[in-house]
Amino acid sequence: MTMPPRRAAFVDPRPVEAMRVAPRRVVSIEVRLVSSALGYVRAEVVDISRVGCCVEVNCRLPTDGFVMIRLPGLEPIGARVAWSRSVEGGLAFHRPLGAAILDRLIAQHPRRAD
Repeated sequence: MTMPPRRAAFVDPRPVEAMRVAPRRVVSIEVRLVSSALGYVRAEVVDISRVGCCVEVNCRLPTDGFVMIRLPGLEPIGARVAWSRSVEGGLAFHRPLGAAILDRLIAQHPRRAD
């Protein structure tokens, strides 16, 4: 009896940046996250796009959990935790940011020199 050939798992050869819905911009924005699982947590947004952001935080965020993020000058925004690794996580905003709002945040909060 011959076995059918094994199929390799599909791995998209494109770089991660090419697969993103929107380009990310490097920033440094101090924010607070709030969720029922974690309460209030301080975080830093290290990159942002119209549809989400990457945050550095001192705890592991619950993947697929719901958080509210308060960006400077804006009402709290609902977001889903798309991924989480030790001290960082990716948030997907429930509603995209407006282009003018994103441009303002990028201009006002450039990445600090380390």
